Amino acid sequence: MIDVFVIDPPWEYRAKRSVATSSCIHATSQTYRSATLDHMKQMREPLQKLANPRSIIYMHTPGAKLDEAIELLSAWGWRFGQVAFVWDKCRTNPGSYTLTQCEFVIAGIRGGIPNGQRGGSYRGVSHRQRQLVTQPRTRHSEKPEEIQDRIERMHPGTAKLEVFARRHRPGWRCVGNELDGLDILESLAIVSAQDPVSPSSARVTAPE
Repeated sequence: MIDVFVIDPPWEYRAKRSVATSSCIHATSQTYRSATLDHMKQMREPLQKLANPRSIIYMHTPGAKLDEAIELLSAWGWRFGQVAFVWDKCRTNPGSYTLTQCEFVIAGIRGGIPNGQRGGSYRGVSHRQRQLVTQPRTRHSEKPEEIQDRIERMHPGTAKLEVFARRHRPGWRCVGNELDGLDILESLAIVSAQDPVSPSSARVTAPE
């Protein structure tokens, strides 16, 4: 069973001024498949099956999708708790209101915050990690590994799953179209059909 989820939704953009379209990024080196909000809401059942009673979702979202991100959390059965991280990309992009420079990682809670340390204090761990992450933007949609480094320090000894992953990470289950070529609902169904992951036996996923 999974304690900690990191989810980086492939948001669908409709604005004419946006870099993205409903299906992809035009630059061939940065193409990725996006998903509609309704389709991602269908992830509720597999996520519920995979999640421990006490679990947390860390969801990446740009500011323009913050309302949809909170709506997704609620549709899946998690309660919006806080903006866990603010990623300062050190570069600006054109925006409808201001020059955008930051993205956010919001936290959704179900049943309580998981802590894999027996007898340990979650607060003592979490309060050592800063909210602000300052790292230059690199490739399109690539997120700083520092964010997940901090999540690992916040939740030691827990089973972790990254959804919509674009690369493998040691100690995590990682699923996503760019890794397995499948629709995310198929990927999650495969994971939920496999043996549950426990903190002591979390498998390291690596390319074949």
